[in-house]
Amino acid sequence: MTLGYAYLSTDLNLSIAAVITGSVYPALFEEIIFRAILFGLLFRVCKWGFIPAAITTSLIFGFGHLYQSHDVISALMLFAFMAVAGSWFAWLYCECGYSIWYPMWMHLFMNATYGIFGMSGGAMGEASANIFKGLTIVLSLVYVYWLIKKGKPRAVTKQRLWKS
Repeated sequence: MTLGYAYLSTDLNLSIAAVITGSVYPALFEEIIFRAILFGLLFRVCKWGFIPAAITTSLIFGFGHLYQSHDVISALMLFAFMAVAGSWFAWLYCECGYSIWYPMWMHLFMNATYGIFGMSGGAMGEASANIFKGLTIVLSLVYVYWLIKKGKPRAVTKQRLWKS
């Protein structure tokens, strides 16, 4: 995603302060709060299934990003996108051994890419840039597949979708 945005971007912002406040802090705190604490509490401690735990925390995650929208349509699109992203991060958290590091790094690099390369459209992105966002998601799926092939047991199974 970063390479794709670098290719498409005509605007570059290399401010260390902007990267830290716009990428590092949000990724670190959002992944700890939404995935490790809230999702982890619902899925691992309260024994909710993956789907209800992911939907609940992802809706809250989506609401938390509405300040980035400018009108009703962009708010709805952003909310939907962020809710899906929250579910994806929750799935990565589970399948990477309940380690917050992999989803946190994915989140951090996505945020940094938006901020450094100044692509318009914010988290939703432009259509051309979304090709690279999709490629990033595919690469994360390949990584999890590789973990499973190495013998890592699945955390999200059919039996744990609705009740853990």
